[in-house]
Amino acid sequence: TVLPAPTDVPDRTVTAPNTTPETYLNVGQIKNYYGDKVALDEPRDYHLPANLPVNGVGLDGTWTTGYENFTAGPNARLAVHYQAKDVYLVLAGEGSITTELNGETRTIPVSGTPRLYPLVEGSALRDDQLTIGVSPGLSVYVFTFG
Repeated sequence: TVLPAPTDVPDRTVTAPNTTPETYLNVGQIKNYYGDKVALDEPRDYHLPANLPVNGVGLDGTWTTGYENFTAGPNARLAVHYQAKDVYLVLAGEGSITTELNGETRTIPVSGTPRLYPLVEGSALRDDQLTIGVSPGLSVYVFTFG
């Protein structure tokens, strides 16, 4: 058997045992959710809890929660308390998100079908809380961490 030539793609395999696990944003698979009880397939106002524990996720503003994703309404935000070097979010729709981390904000345009967007890219494992403002109509699917 002849193998293909090696590539220059860096190995991003998560090796730190404390890295936050993949976190799905749908009513069938969500774990470590903190906040108001989710209401299936109807717009509802949510409020972030005062403190999110490590690996916790919470909603704020109006969201429609479903079996595949959460869809943002007016003033939609979500927060995640993570331990990781990198944070990614699968998003779909047309609009933008605004990330807030340690007083710094960044706006990321979103367009099209579900795909992975890098939110935080670091060089060392960190314990932090990321808050994300989400344009109405955008859908969020899953956080992944590296």
